[in-house]
Amino acid sequence: MADDRLQSAIQLVYGGKTAEARRELGRILKADPCDVPAWLWYAETYTSIEQRIQILEACLRVNPTDARVQQALAALTSHRNNIYHLKQILPPNKLLLPNRPNQPIFAAHQKSGPVPPAGEGEASSQQNPALQNHT
Repeated sequence: MADDRLQSAIQLVYGGKTAEARRELGRILKADPCDVPAWLWYAETYTSIEQRIQILEACLRVNPTDARVQQALAALTSHRNNIYHLKQILPPNKLLLPNRPNQPIFAAHQKSGPVPPAGEGEASSQQNPALQNHT
């Protein structure tokens, strides 16, 4: 049943319904905080690199040896650091960076194709229910 719920949440992400997917993934994670694929997809529902990093750090607290999470966290951290570095060396009018990298950070958990940009048009200040219980 949990697998059906996860597949349903993934379809919501692909359909651009990230707020609904986030709520469903939050329920999955409350029931099973060790569900790594749910954590990875939960992170996909946020557009902010900082929010994604916080989510993956929370996942590592309950899954400290999972290589997929470690790899995704390292990729996000590297991407964030690259953006920070570019902001330091380029004038603001020359800095044209996308909100997200061209390729999904979490390719290891995807079954097919890239995930569409998550949360477009949503307020990024929404609370993160899974993190409230795991931080």
